[in-house]
Amino acid sequence: MNTYLMRFGEFEMPYNPESISVNKSANKGTSDDEYTIIVGRGKLFGSDCGKLATEMDSLIRDGRANVLCVPELGSFWAKLIKLDYTISIAPDIIEYSFEFKKQNNVENGRADVYYVTEDENLWHFCERTGYDLTQITLANQGNLKSYMLHAGDKVFLRKCTPQEDTE
Repeated sequence: MNTYLMRFGEFEMPYNPESISVNKSANKGTSDDEYTIIVGRGKLFGSDCGKLATEMDSLIRDGRANVLCVPELGSFWAKLIKLDYTISIAPDIIEYSFEFKKQNNVENGRADVYYVTEDENLWHFCERTGYDLTQITLANQGNLKSYMLHAGDKVFLRKCTPQEDTE
């Protein structure tokens, strides 16, 4: 069972969304022939819900892809493409809905930090994303204690570059 919270880059949702679904689609005749959209909705609670909504707004204004960590789906590169709010009658509650588009190419937007999901290790991460194991290890000296990672661990990518596919 995944116990970590949904996160996009450095922003961690204080509560996991109430619903999340994955939709695969196709654009015939474009360079982005197949794409995946992650759709969800949830609520922000408490006296700081307005501040959290403002932080979420800054993510969509930023427009960059980052690592999206979703319980039960894992971590992958994505871009926040839609964020809507519903005005709630109850005080200190803001309902929201979102759409993320999964990015198939890491170079579409590099994150500075990757958040590990359950059952991952550095070899798996590097194989999946194209980062070099030596670069990752050197960039994380003192941060990572071994090649085995735990859900929620941070892997710093700032000094690393994805490797070109040589096939």
